[in-house]
Amino acid sequence: MLRPQFTENLFNTLKTQSVNIYGSAGQGQTRLLTDLTELAQAQNFIVLSVDIKLYLNDYDGMVKNLSLQIKK
Repeated sequence: MLRPQFTENLFNTLKTQSVNIYGSAGQGQTRLLTDLTELAQAQNFIVLSVDIKLYLNDYDGMVKNLSLQIKK
């Protein structure tokens, strides 16, 4: 199956570098992020998630959101 292999390859890439995920609506970015999150958590990684679009003009709000996730 292509999707699980792609997710695994991307996960391994993310261990050493950042990656921007982009595409047209309906192309599966949300599903990919969900799959990556589940894979990372299964391997005991801590996953923090924030929609940058919500914080374009509110850096302090973004930091607060991430801080709250860390405290969980």
